[in-house]
Amino acid sequence: MKMPHEIMVDEKIKLIKIEKDFNQKELIENLKDINDKSIQDFLGMDKNLNKEIEEIKEKILKKKNIYYSVYRKSEFIGWFYLYDIHEKYKRANLSLGIKKDLRGHILSFNMIDKVVKILFDVGFNRLGLEIEDTNITMLKLAKHLEKIGFKYEGKLRDNYGIDINSNVWSLLKREYSNF
Repeated sequence: MKMPHEIMVDEKIKLIKIEKDFNQKELIENLKDINDKSIQDFLGMDKNLNKEIEEIKEKILKKKNIYYSVYRKSEFIGWFYLYDIHEKYKRANLSLGIKKDLRGHILSFNMIDKVVKILFDVGFNRLGLEIEDTNITMLKLAKHLEKIGFKYEGKLRDNYGIDINSNVWSLLKREYSNF
């Protein structure tokens, strides 16, 4: 399933696919510029940043994950990525990490909605979304995502460590209200 190189969410927001030959130095600078502990935790940046970038490169090459850098005008504001991609079963999970002052914003909803439509257009049938109990802003956003068809499936207890639970939603192509 081939994803587009660039996704325009609106006139200000665009996602640029990170390809196997991406500019590693630029990506590291973008991530450092955000300087947001929760995004760094979300991206697993508690270890060496260069090592993390190498792991991302490996996942891109093996087609395990698809990463997009998110820009508002020319400002890097975060990442959107697909993980646990299963082409055979036509499913993947979505993940979004953006600057703190933009979380829970209509921008997040519009971005997810736009990407979901593209994912269904290219052949996916099921999309998943996990949100940790501690991410109150995204939990509120998930209630809005239910309006386009996401269904709450339950809670994965201690999913990311002791007392870090994940709430799980999914969306099937046939249930997506904007398709």
